[in-house]
Amino acid sequence: MRNYAPHIESVGPDRLTTAQLYSRVELECRADGNPPPSYQWLQRVSAPDIALVPRGARPLLRIANVTYDHQGEYVCRAANVIAGTEHSAQSEAVSLQVVGAPQVLGRTSPDGEEVVVARGQDALLRLTVCADPRPRRAAWEWGGLQLEAGADLGRYQADELLQRPEREDCFEARLHVRQADKSDARSYRLAVENERGADRLAVRLVVQEPVPLTTLVAMAAGSVLLLLLAVWVTVLAARRDKCCFGRKANLRPSEVDREKGSLDGKKVARLDASSLRAADGAVASEAVYSTSPASRPLRTIAGSPDAVKVRLGGGAVPQPPTRV
Repeated sequence: MRNYAPHIESVGPDRLTTAQLYSRVELECRADGNPPPSYQWLQRVSAPDIALVPRGARPLLRIANVTYDHQGEYVCRAANVIAGTEHSAQSEAVSLQVVGAPQVLGRTSPDGEEVVVARGQDALLRLTVCADPRPRRAAWEWGGLQLEAGADLGRYQADELLQRPEREDCFEARLHVRQADKSDARSYRLAVENERGADRLAVRLVVQEPVPLTTLVAMAAGSVLLLLLAVWVTVLAARRDKCCFGRKANLRPSEVDREKGSLDGKKVARLDASSLRAADGAVASEAVYSTSPASRPLRTIAGSPDAVKVRLGGGAVPQPPTRV
């Protein structure tokens, strides 16, 4: 049997499926291909940009506990590999509509969200609420007080629910606390309801003492001192390198040769002086101890000329004849 790329036969059960909040829903995809294709369900979301989020890897997608996060469009992708090349097909989108009581999203901890501000600053508390139909009531509650969306009370102001652009049935609730004080540090609970039910979630406001001005000045001064120290060390290192190596680096080849010749001349001069002293000593020694005729000292012979002749010649001097 020949191989062929997959193609989608059906997807559903319908182009639009409506499910109650926290109920169970199933989406099915059928595709044909040889080899048999693999499946992938992708949800199209638009927060913050449009993207496809994987939701399942089987022909039948089961969602056991539907929430407003599951609302949106779904596509089925079937793929197989023929001769090392992947072939795929994608279905038309099917929509899942979720209806039910309000649901407050973004639970990051059992105690809800937390906002931290410094004393004297304005605080903004925000929560996202999804509901279909739209909530008919939303109010902030704290310390026995209630502030309906769209109302204000002294330093507190609750905005009307704002439509979230990326979610059709989701809204943002906001509470402003101006010039927050230590007494404002507490949990603020958002209560929302429609004809199908209600939901609540608390967000905690933490008010901290501002950093004293003296501490900020000290931190800034310390940072400046560290910067000046780093600059000083860098300049000192640069000067040291310039002192040690700058002169040689700036000499031209002719100057280097002259300097080298000067040093060699000094060495030669020292060697010549030493040689002369050694030579003088050798001459003096030769003058004292030499046995050669040229260097032998003259002897002085005392006496008459005849005696001198006898001593020199080694014989008697002939006498002249006497007259008779």
